[in-house]
Amino acid sequence: MKRDIDLVRLLLLRSEGDEDAKRKVEEYADDVRAYHVTIMLDAGLFIGESDKLADGSYATSVTRLTWNGHDFLDAARNETVWRKARETILRTVGSVTFDLLLEWLKSEGRKQIGLPPI
Repeated sequence: MKRDIDLVRLLLLRSEGDEDAKRKVEEYADDVRAYHVTIMLDAGLFIGESDKLADGSYATSVTRLTWNGHDFLDAARNETVWRKARETILRTVGSVTFDLLLEWLKSEGRKQIGLPPI
């Protein structure tokens, strides 16, 4: 299964109670949502549990966001910045590593508030 970075963002937003994100997340199939929660647990964005069931699906539960989960969400929360990231990075090169996307988002955030690039 391919990682869907939009779903990652939506799951993080939903974890903070965003109702619009909750509705959008429900449009994804159960197995896709569970897989993404599992890899987000692996990446240290959530604290929780994931168990692979006999049928190959995942049973997941999320307890809370981690510091890294909050950092990514804070960088990706602004819809304008997120759209620009998708247009600039994801559409140009297809996909990038999570860390590179986060660095781009942080750099764009610095520009938005008038700070020089690092």
